[in-house]
Amino acid sequence: MAICTCSVCVSVSVYIDDFGDEQPGAVISTSERRKHQLQEKQRQAREAQEEDHVAASIVLSTLDTPSSSTLPKRNRDIEAEARAPMPRSSSSAGASSGLDAHADVPVTYVDDVVEPLQHLFLNETVKQRILDMSRIEAQIHHRSLQVPLTTRLAFESFPTSKSDPPGRLAEGQVNQSYLEFRSWLEGTLEAFDSTFSPIGHKDADGRRNANLRSLKYQLERLDKVLSWSWDHAKIQAHVPGYYVLSNSKTAQLVTPRE
Repeated sequence: MAICTCSVCVSVSVYIDDFGDEQPGAVISTSERRKHQLQEKQRQAREAQEEDHVAASIVLSTLDTPSSSTLPKRNRDIEAEARAPMPRSSSSAGASSGLDAHADVPVTYVDDVVEPLQHLFLNETVKQRILDMSRIEAQIHHRSLQVPLTTRLAFESFPTSKSDPPGRLAEGQVNQSYLEFRSWLEGTLEAFDSTFSPIGHKDADGRRNANLRSLKYQLERLDKVLSWSWDHAKIQAHVPGYYVLSNSKTAQLVTPRE
């Protein structure tokens, strides 16, 4: 995995650094970061080309503009003329002239104002949702590193039989990280559907669904950590049975003490 700080990742994603602080960027695969770097170079080259084109257009328009001693009318002057009362005239020419005076007046419709605002709201909603999903993804990644699958939890007491349920966890930093991660997962998952309902955007909803699967997977993974740790405690207590621990692919047989 690698940290990408391209302009796109910085604007919509965050990651958790070694000090536990949020930083702009995204944790992605190395191959994906190479793609982002290439796209960033192409984007910068395209923007530079567009800037050169705009600058050249401004120069050409300045050279091609004919000189005129008459100043252009301001919009407010045009609107004032449009609001002025029309002189009464019985001639058709006068009526035609009056109609022509209103022909150039710009008309603003409600939809012309509402639709851009709706698009702006949608874009801000999508951007915020992607940022929220990025934060959750970063938290999952950061917290899961503190509780790997090989974590061995400690218990206050040892089991006495193979059917004993996992005992109460003892105090300690490893157990504390496990409990905090589990509590965060359960709380986030409980409020996930109500807080982050789908918004109809393919990318944002895709990230939402991916995080939902990841939250459930991490809870299942923590269940395995607890189960394997308890099995290890059974082995230490010489509880008879077959056990397969996280770091082994073969079953371990524990026989009763003689």
